[in-house]
Amino acid sequence: MERPNSNSLHHKIVSENNSGNISHLKNEQAGTVRWLFSVPDRNKLFIIALTLVQAANGVSGVLYALLMRNIVDAATRQDSNGFWMGITSILLLVMIQLALWAIIRWLNDLSEAAFENIIKSRLTYTYLRETVFASSS
Repeated sequence: MERPNSNSLHHKIVSENNSGNISHLKNEQAGTVRWLFSVPDRNKLFIIALTLVQAANGVSGVLYALLMRNIVDAATRQDSNGFWMGITSILLLVMIQLALWAIIRWLNDLSEAAFENIIKSRLTYTYLRETVFASSS
């Protein structure tokens, strides 16, 4: 009796498990996207604004690294003006990042509250509809 190759058996099991997980994730993501498009426009704006501000915050992290590189380069060239310009730019970027974090926090709380209210109103509507339907039967 020939023994199956353990690597091919393992690969088959892993690929079967992963394909099931991937299709499950795709279905879950499609449901999430469908649900997001069903929410009122005002609340979509919160999500879009939050996404844009978080993207700007991510870009600021890259700018931080570039500015630090420029500061080091200016210091090694003994360029005093470039060095102080870099320091000023870093300080300005840190203040912008603090403002972005505050905006992210505010938008996050605002969107969470809005979606929580949507879910609670749908739950209340469904509960009342079921209660009225059950009492009328």
